[in-house]
Amino acid sequence: MALDPETAAVLTERRDHCRACSDPLDLIIDKDAFVFSPQLDGSRFLAPSSLTQRYDRLAKRLEVETTFHELRHYSATELIAAGVDICTVAGRLVRRRSGEALGAAGVALGEAVDEPRVVDGTVVGQDRS
Repeated sequence: MALDPETAAVLTERRDHCRACSDPLDLIIDKDAFVFSPQLDGSRFLAPSSLTQRYDRLAKRLEVETTFHELRHYSATELIAAGVDICTVAGRLVRRRSGEALGAAGVALGEAVDEPRVVDGTVVGQDRS
């Protein structure tokens, strides 16, 4: 999976934090440990439902009407609008077909998905003429 530098930095910081917390306890965090784990050593994965529940509680506390699933659609929309290749977006969101990711983003972007635009000096998008 391709990660942008900011996401990689956040995950590295998270791993370093877990290692710093585990040192006084003489725990060893394996290089293949789960990043988000209910165990300090990262030996177990976080159940998907617990992540959804945490997101729901945060949204409620912030008085934002949204769901974790809508966050996936938002992410797809932002990535596609920024010119990220649709196959990359589909892979990042673990979709089997790129059309599913495009459909999710198209709801919010409408025709803008297919309109040419400039991203980092390069024209992206389709010309329908």
